[in-house]
Amino acid sequence: MRLAKAVILIILLDNLPTKRNEQSWVIFSTSKQSEIAPRSYPYGEIAGGTFIRLCSLVAKNKTRRMTACFCMSIIIKQFFVMIKHSSDTEVKILPYTAPASTAFDFNDVVCLNTSGQLAKATSETPCSEIIGLIQCDILSTDANYASTKTVPVLVATEVDEFDADVSTGTAVSTMVGKRVDLDDEDSVNVNGATQKVFGITKIISTSKVRGKFVNSGDKMRLVSYQETITRASFTDGGSTAGTYDLKTSIPAGAVFERSLVSGVTGFIGDTSAVLTIGDGTNVDRYNTGTPSVFTTAAAGVDAGIPSGTLFHSATKTPRLTVTSDSDFTAVSAGALTVTLFWYEAE
Repeated sequence: MRLAKAVILIILLDNLPTKRNEQSWVIFSTSKQSEIAPRSYPYGEIAGGTFIRLCSLVAKNKTRRMTACFCMSIIIKQFFVMIKHSSDTEVKILPYTAPASTAFDFNDVVCLNTSGQLAKATSETPCSEIIGLIQCDILSTDANYASTKTVPVLVATEVDEFDADVSTGTAVSTMVGKRVDLDDEDSVNVNGATQKVFGITKIISTSKVRGKFVNSGDKMRLVSYQETITRASFTDGGSTAGTYDLKTSIPAGAVFERSLVSGVTGFIGDTSAVLTIGDGTNVDRYNTGTPSVFTTAAAGVDAGIPSGTLFHSATKTPRLTVTSDSDFTAVSAGALTVTLFWYEAE
């Protein structure tokens, strides 16, 4: 995955040799090569070019010799890009062994092979095996390509957020909170939910999402989904009922927990209106009874405990049904917010 750190730190080490060696780097912008004074640089301040890489550089001042050693590198390219958006922890870069005669691109997502050496992550890599992003290119033209070598890897933690390109599927707002698969070492598949290594926290566009790597190996989690629906979104069934399918699905293997109904603006126009929450077959699988949504209730109404089977042997799309007294067409207004909770095994 291509990644750029949101905040880039330069570490200064005093009293080091002034001779520039073969491992030294400088900053390349779109128009010139320059050395930068030591300080912290927010992402964007130096990211003006199509290709930028920050590594180590040697600088001098009048009173002492200093060497600035890199702790982060960035490359911005015109194709699959993953950008480090934020972090509540310090950057953690550790040395790992890269295998002989294996090419890597800078910021490929990596794991370990059976020999304990780096390998590119794939769509089948489980979350517990994700290490992070390799911080250098390994090319077939390198002098040490045919040998094992030690390389830096940026270790991804669960608090770090990344902006990732979507190479399979289309990102939509209802995917926030969903855990998805990698498509390969460079991008994510928002339709994949087998390994669930990347948790989506924000939809940036249909082809880009923000999220976090899931690498704790947790075995179970409580999932929540919330959506606000207005009268205009319901499909008139031609009689007393109107229906609406939520823009989410409860996956096979999940165990349903509870439904909450809040922020009710009365579904007025007829003489009554009641709500049920089902799965398209069982009309009230996710609630009990028929709570009234005819009267405005900012705090919501009690949906009761789930009345249907909690375990899901198949994926289901929750369906809301509002039933009026005589004709749903008469219902002229109304809105409510539904929040669903269920457990998923990882």
